[in-house]
Amino acid sequence: PLLLEFDLRAPGEIHALEPFLLWATAIGARIQAPDGRGRDRLALLARLLARRKKPLRILLQAGSTEDPLDSGGSGLSAWPTTAAKLAVEAAGICIEQGCGDVSFLVAGASSVRAAREVARALDEREATRGIPIFLEIPADPIAGATVAGGLLLDGIVAGLCVAPETGRGPATSGGMPGRDPIAVAYAILQACRLRLTRAEFIACPSCGRTQFDLQTTTKRIEQKTAHLVGV
Repeated sequence: PLLLEFDLRAPGEIHALEPFLLWATAIGARIQAPDGRGRDRLALLARLLARRKKPLRILLQAGSTEDPLDSGGSGLSAWPTTAAKLAVEAAGICIEQGCGDVSFLVAGASSVRAAREVARALDEREATRGIPIFLEIPADPIAGATVAGGLLLDGIVAGLCVAPETGRGPATSGGMPGRDPIAVAYAILQACRLRLTRAEFIACPSCGRTQFDLQTTTKRIEQKTAHLVGV
């Protein structure tokens, strides 16, 4: 899948996107509060995508008090509520224009609380209920699991997007992913029992009391069974 990102906050001709829609699987859009010109630009994009039958993923991100989603610079603590209100308004505009295949990507500061607020706000309205929410996570395995684990287990988010600015590194041995974003995402999904992509090993207390080198033996077994899925 090829996602083409477009910044609706910056001046630009939305119709210029149309030739690229032949190759793009979906459009990812950064938006501003949908009032006045912001609403008109989002409506125009939604009509264009509805005509081409392409999905729209809207980014809800706040990283500083200068971010336009941060309630006019009132502090990041207000951002989850602002993001929820923005999501409902944006989803309503897209649905009005016939673009029903819309989703949201929540990222930035307070992303966990923001994702819950967005999900709650969307579920309060029948027209927007069930709209998928994706979550951006850091590439560090522990940090990513801390951010995403609870939301995945509670059914709040539908999928993960690993933050691209963290870079990409090799996976480590011993079944624990390094900073490879794909390995991190798959490991978290597997731990939540949402998508099994490799064999899994569970050490019971009896294993911990054995008198042989358990870690070396386990690594040898993992190397031989790395191709197995769902075991």
